[in-house]
Amino acid sequence: MIYTADFETNVSPKNVEEHQTDVWLFDICNIDTLQHSTGNTIDEFMEKCSTLGNSIIYFHNLKFDGMFILDYLLTHGYTHVKRKPKKSYEFTTIISDMGVFYSIIVKLKSKAHRQQNIIEFRDSLKKINGSVEEIAQAFDLPIKKGSIDYTLYRQNPYTPTAEEISYIHNDTEIIARVMQLEYAENMTELTTASDTFMDYKRAIGKNYSIIFPVLPLEIDDFIRKSYRGGVCQVANKYQGIELHNVIVYDVNSMYPNQMCNSPLPFGRPQYYTGKYQQNEKYPLYIQHIEVCCDCKDGHVPTILMKEHVLASKDYLITTNGYMTELWLTSIDIELMFKHYNVYDIRYIDGYMFMASLHLFNKYLMPIYNKKCTTKGAEKQLNKLKLNALYGKFATNPRHYAKIPYLEDGVVKFKLSQEETSKPIYTAVSSFITAHARKQLFEAIQTHYNDFVYCDTDSVHLLCEMQPQFDVDDKRLGAWKLEKTFEKAKYLAQKTYYGIDTKTKEYIKIAEKINLDNIKKNLLII
Repeated sequence: MIYTADFETNVSPKNVEEHQTDVWLFDICNIDTLQHSTGNTIDEFMEKCSTLGNSIIYFHNLKFDGMFILDYLLTHGYTHVKRKPKKSYEFTTIISDMGVFYSIIVKLKSKAHRQQNIIEFRDSLKKINGSVEEIAQAFDLPIKKGSIDYTLYRQNPYTPTAEEISYIHNDTEIIARVMQLEYAENMTELTTASDTFMDYKRAIGKNYSIIFPVLPLEIDDFIRKSYRGGVCQVANKYQGIELHNVIVYDVNSMYPNQMCNSPLPFGRPQYYTGKYQQNEKYPLYIQHIEVCCDCKDGHVPTILMKEHVLASKDYLITTNGYMTELWLTSIDIELMFKHYNVYDIRYIDGYMFMASLHLFNKYLMPIYNKKCTTKGAEKQLNKLKLNALYGKFATNPRHYAKIPYLEDGVVKFKLSQEETSKPIYTAVSSFITAHARKQLFEAIQTHYNDFVYCDTDSVHLLCEMQPQFDVDDKRLGAWKLEKTFEKAKYLAQKTYYGIDTKTKEYIKIAEKINLDNIKKNLLII
């Protein structure tokens, strides 16, 4: 059976001051019947779980609620194991080295029925991104999120009010209704990316292993060095300045557009040394170089330095006269010569690939068309499918896990040894994101003097004239006029503030900021 669940925990100022919290209300909702089981303590919750048989229970943010579960397990005689638990009082976890919770699997023993059952706690945030309130609105559900007083001190034992019970019922039922829709669509994997990937593999059939062969780890390591994400920049001349009439354009499904309309690699790559030589059979390549360069005047930097995240050194501005080692796709090489003065370059080696324009369009275009022609839940499900696929191909086969343990009554974590799995096909993700960056940089460069800000699939411009790129509300890959800020201020990557001329809503990517108090030295990550 499949359920959703939620904990309400004591987070009042007094609890925070005393460094003490506990579960004062829980609810479990059956996604098929939408029936609720409600109680007041973590002990009652685990006892209820022991009566459910083999089940999957989704929490919306397992990282939070899962800590209460881990604390219960480790203080009640349960033992963490690496494999799937086989005996009662064993459990295992899937928690990344970055602390991302995916799953907690527990082998419970039912005292009432003397039967063993396995409960898997999963994170619905990996299936449906966004807050419970946003999800209810986006899926146009018949129920909405309520509100309660979180600052209230609730002394244990506490008897919840009818209003509080109704509140938690809505929270679990909102997620349950969406999970019901997903399971009806056979979206049963841990993440939406895995759901879509498995569906794509089924659609491709036996040809999948020919199109995307499993490459040795050392080749994947080489290719992975060329894999970079989206672009996020603020124009220096506009940083921290109050601006007026900033126009925001977004690409309609940026990554799916590249997957449907750009040449992408497939098959077994061919290794070469030195500089890539034009090859009709293998037109795409990843080149390992050493280069001495700096960004041209009047051009934005295009080379994202993978070592830095959300810092001023994200982009290569200059190598300061030294040779810098890089691994770049052929798309990034093309951008480098357009945007940088290249003083010296040494071509070391690389891998070249066959290319196709037809790897994904038969699969993705029907999903995109459904997304554009449907509303509510159906639209959101197609949107989830559409945007989840590309990144799965770049799943890192080298990874660590966090292992929970108890020390002085506190749940702590230690890193496992490195674990390896088979790579999927990193090169396709590397080229998808490279093509996306190219589309963004071309739009920015065309409007260089009016460019204010960009983030992955959007540009913010001061230009009041018709932009020099394709604008259409729905066509895949075209630019859509998203909004206009009558006032805005841009501080740093993902840190800006604006007032939309249509809705007058405050649009902000950092809490507690406005046009008056946003400071130059503020950096929110």
